Amino acid sequence: MSSLLSKTDIRLIVTDMDGTFLDSCATVPEENRSVVRQLSASGIPVIFCTGRPVSFVREYVRMTGASEIVIGCNGAAIQNSTTDELLEATVIAPSAAESVLSFCTAHHLDCCAYTASGTVFFSKESERIAVFRAYNERAAYTGGIPVPLLPLETYGESVLPPVCKILITELQSGDIQRVTQHLQNRDDVSAVSSMHGVLDIMAAPVSKGVAVKKIAEIFKVPVKQIGAIGDNRNDVSMFSVVGVSVCMHNGVDEAKRRATYVTRRTNDEAGFAEAVRIVLRGK
Repeated sequence: MSSLLSKTDIRLIVTDMDGTFLDSCATVPEENRSVVRQLSASGIPVIFCTGRPVSFVREYVRMTGASEIVIGCNGAAIQNSTTDELLEATVIAPSAAESVLSFCTAHHLDCCAYTASGTVFFSKESERIAVFRAYNERAAYTGGIPVPLLPLETYGESVLPPVCKILITELQSGDIQRVTQHLQNRDDVSAVSSMHGVLDIMAAPVSKGVAVKKIAEIFKVPVKQIGAIGDNRNDVSMFSVVGVSVCMHNGVDEAKRRATYVTRRTNDEAGFAEAVRIVLRGK
C-alpha cells in the first residue's frame, strides 16, 4: 500500500459500516483493521459514516484506530465519539417526530428513535433493539461504554428529547409502505432505505452526502479528494459528491450503478480492504 499512498490524491476516506466495513456478524475483519492502521499512520483519516447513532460506534473507533470524528444517523449528527462533542446536528421537527412515532405506536410497528444525546428509545414491539443490547453486552465485556436504551413509553405524555433519526424495521410485509404513505404529504422529513426491510427517517435536508461536504470543511480537504465506500441506497448521496466511490460486491444494484467502482469481494471477505486499494489507485 505504501506505493499507492505515494501516488494518490485522496486525502480522506469515508466508509459505511454495516454491509461494508463490518462483516455480517458486525465484527471487523482483521485485514480491514490493518488497512485502517496503515492509512492513519500515513495521514489519511478513515471516517465512519453510518446510519447508527454515534454512541453505537465508539467501540469500533477504539478498536480500529479510525478517526474519532464520526458521521452518525445517516448524516444527521457529526460528533467526536471520544469527547461526545457534537459538531453538527440536524434534528427532526418535534411535530414530525411525534407524528411518525404516534403512527408507529398505533400500528404496532418496530421503531427506534435515535436522539442527539445518544439515547435510543424503542417501541415495545421492537425486535431491532436486540442488536443494541448485543452491542452493550460486548461493550461491557470489553470495558466500553454502553448505549442508553429506554422504551418509548417511558416518556408517555412528556416531550421526547430531540430526535436525529427514526428507524423502522419491517416486522410484516407492508409495514414500511404504510409509513411511507403516512409521510408522503410531509416535506420536513426524508426517508431512505439503509438495508433490506429497514427505513431511515431524518429531517429533510439530511443525507450522507451533505454530511460528507461538512466533513470536507471540518478537515479542510477538497471534497473531490475524498473517497467513499458503501453498499446501499443511503450511500448513494455520498457517492455523488466525492472524487472516487466504491460499492461492495454485496451492495444493492442502485449503489453499484452510482459508484465509480465495485469490489470483487464482499463485506464478509474484507471487501473494504479491497475498496481502499481501488480508491487509492483509482482503477
